[in-house]
Amino acid sequence: MNYIKRLDSVFAAKVITLLSLSIFWFFFTFNSSRDEFSHEAASVLKSYVALILLTQFIIIFSLRAASLKKISRSLFPIFSTLNIFSLYITFETNFIQLESGYQLAVLLLAVFIFHAMYQQIAHDPGTRVITPIAAILLALYGGFFPDLKNSPPLQEAPKNIHKVSFNKTPNIYFVSFDSLIPEAVANKYLGLKSIAYPDILRQYKARIFKNAFADAVPTQSSLNSLIALDIGEWKKNQQHPLKYLLGHSNGALYQILKANGYSLNFFYTDHYFGTEKGPYLDNYFTMSNYPHCRFLTKLTQEFGFFGVCHFLKGSLKKKTSSELAQDLLDFCLSKFSSQIKNGSPNFNLAYLISPKHTPKNFVYQKASDLESYKKRFDTNSKSVALQIEALINFVRQKDPGALLFIFGDHGAYMSRRLNHAENMTFIQQDRHGVMAAFYPPQVCAQSFDNPYSQEVVTISQIGLMMIRCLANGQEPLMSPKKMGAEAVKPFLGYQYE
Repeated sequence: MNYIKRLDSVFAAKVITLLSLSIFWFFFTFNSSRDEFSHEAASVLKSYVALILLTQFIIIFSLRAASLKKISRSLFPIFSTLNIFSLYITFETNFIQLESGYQLAVLLLAVFIFHAMYQQIAHDPGTRVITPIAAILLALYGGFFPDLKNSPPLQEAPKNIHKVSFNKTPNIYFVSFDSLIPEAVANKYLGLKSIAYPDILRQYKARIFKNAFADAVPTQSSLNSLIALDIGEWKKNQQHPLKYLLGHSNGALYQILKANGYSLNFFYTDHYFGTEKGPYLDNYFTMSNYPHCRFLTKLTQEFGFFGVCHFLKGSLKKKTSSELAQDLLDFCLSKFSSQIKNGSPNFNLAYLISPKHTPKNFVYQKASDLESYKKRFDTNSKSVALQIEALINFVRQKDPGALLFIFGDHGAYMSRRLNHAENMTFIQQDRHGVMAAFYPPQVCAQSFDNPYSQEVVTISQIGLMMIRCLANGQEPLMSPKKMGAEAVKPFLGYQYE
């Protein structure tokens, strides 16, 4: 009888450990991007994962009940490895970047470790108690701790800005392109003598800013720091760094524009940036609710969250980044046209996912990787050129008094996996160096001709200079000189032009 009880306690401890650790791995991954999921999508995903875990339990229990206990016992380390791989490891960049042989070695090592753990549970009463309890605590931590630690967004007014009044309120269009790199960077690191979109900007005589850098990277940080305007203040607010773009926190750019009568609008293809807007953004326009599989690597699409992306393929039309960007541009131009008829000024910020950065497993020193990305970037840059031309023509023909700012969110990330200390010039130019251009060229010339720094310019500084222009020279920041020095400091000495 005691032997049977011990067997039951061993089985229970193993089951609790398997399921609890799997729940922890799921939430550890899910919580890193939980804002991208609607309540419905999150519920479906959680239900799907729960169904898979329940199926695993039924299989193990059925085999045990059928006196196939050896097979049942062997499945614990196998399922544990499968679950940590599908729910966590396959999302990790470091694992994705490994060669397939090393990936297999990692998984075999995981099987060995889990086998040893379950053996210890079977033979040591103390481990049999401690391990499942620890696993349960981890599961509770993963499921509930993010909600406990999330504090309310920063809703107080920014204290680093003046109230400035605009002497004119034209419609403003900020259009950011994914990895819109400068021609000099494309030439230096991709070997492309010319790319299409700078030619279009020059053709229409747009003001192209030399040595422009994104204040922060990647995309979320880049766009949120722009809304915050003051990079120093943004860096201090590490509790809410990504809450500005969708208006959950009160950003300086939004507040200044709102105080001058602007309607604030953000456009993107789907809910990658979050599912809901906050009180400081008027409109959040998207075309789709399903971003979750689109940005994953092939490995993660195949195996992540137990292959859930296979079931979403029917609702996700496979499109290239250029096609997605074009769809969003058409959507934006239609909305822009309807806004003009309303009469009130609008600030429109749109993010188009083209020409696109390198994949996560990109290796710059690998000739095939570099050549593949070079061809893709060259092709996409031609589509981007047409999209920029469409934006300029929209302003020229339908909204001639408007301001158009075109900029990259960050660079191409060709410098992945490189040592920072040994490749700092490459890393700064590649990740932060961006194309930035303003149209019409003659508008705000006086403000742009008096930059905060003579050596380099950042995206947030261009936003500040535009506000200064509309406010008839009034500085929007309390300490513009300090901000100017602080914003450009990381990029001094890394000019690419």
